[in-house]
Amino acid sequence: MTRRQVAAMAAIPLGFGRLTAQTPPEIAELFGDLAAALSDGRVADFMRHFDESMPRYAELRTLVSALLEQAEVSSSVEFTNVEQDQSDYLVEVDWLLHLQARSPGEPIDRRRGKLKCRAARKGRAWKITSLSPVDFFRPPRY
Repeated sequence: MTRRQVAAMAAIPLGFGRLTAQTPPEIAELFGDLAAALSDGRVADFMRHFDESMPRYAELRTLVSALLEQAEVSSSVEFTNVEQDQSDYLVEVDWLLHLQARSPGEPIDRRRGKLKCRAARKGRAWKITSLSPVDFFRPPRY
């Protein structure tokens, strides 16, 4: 089993150690898919969970692409607050990234941040329609 496969499998249990009764399964699945896509280095799979009309969508895609080009990522998400706002969900998460540079000799970077998101149903799928701060996904500065 590769390091990425182990990281992807670990992302889901680590990310949801503190699910609450307020966390709907569709939201837990959405964020589990996001964490796994990052851990697997799959930019397209990560971005498909975002509404293309989301503010700073193109910037997010650029940052995530650069991040995954420079580092192997292990990602986990823990919910700190989930509230329903009519048909949308306002979600606050504590996101943890472990970044291992692809260049030999570079240090491991650990990044933790509190992110605020809005999730809405778009057709049959749940999408992130806002995310702040987008800069959380900037590539490391080695």
